[in-house]
Amino acid sequence: MRTAILALALLASCVSAETPDPAAPGPLAELAPGQYVVLEASRAVATSQQCSRGAPEIESGWPMSDADAQAVERRLHELVTQTGSGPRPDLASSVRQYVGAVVDGQQVIYINVFPASMMEYDEDFDRLSPVMVCDGGAGFWGVVFDPESGEFSDLDFNGFA
Repeated sequence: MRTAILALALLASCVSAETPDPAAPGPLAELAPGQYVVLEASRAVATSQQCSRGAPEIESGWPMSDADAQAVERRLHELVTQTGSGPRPDLASSVRQYVGAVVDGQQVIYINVFPASMMEYDEDFDRLSPVMVCDGGAGFWGVVFDPESGEFSDLDFNGFA
C-alpha cells in the first residue's frame, strides 16, 4: 500500500512538472503573420546587435506598452509607402518585435521584423528574446519609430548570403 501511494505521488509530480504554466508567455509560434509582440525593456540592447544589417546604437530600454505598439502598427502602412526603390517592408507575412529603446538619450521604439515562415523551422523562438538572423535577405528588417515626431527612420534590411 505504501509503495502504491509513493508511486502515485511520483506520477503526480511528473505530470505537474510537465504541465505548462498558463500565465507564462507562450511560444512565438502562436503568433500569426502580421502580428507582433512587445519585448521587455531589458532586451533592448540585445535587439540592436544585428549581424548583417545596421541598427541604432541602443543605450538602454524603456518599458513600452502594448498600446504603444498598437499605435505604431496603425502607422506601418506609411513606412511601406515611403520606401523608394529597393526592397519594401512586407507587413502581411511578417512578425514584428517591438522594444522601447533609448538612442542618443531619446526614447524611441525599435521594431525587429522577420518572416512568419521562420516559426515553422525553429521552435526555439519565444516571446522573450529578440530574433537574430545573419543574412536572410529582405524578409528580415528593422526600423526606428520616434513617438514624439511620429516618424520612421533607419530602415535597414538584412544582407544576402
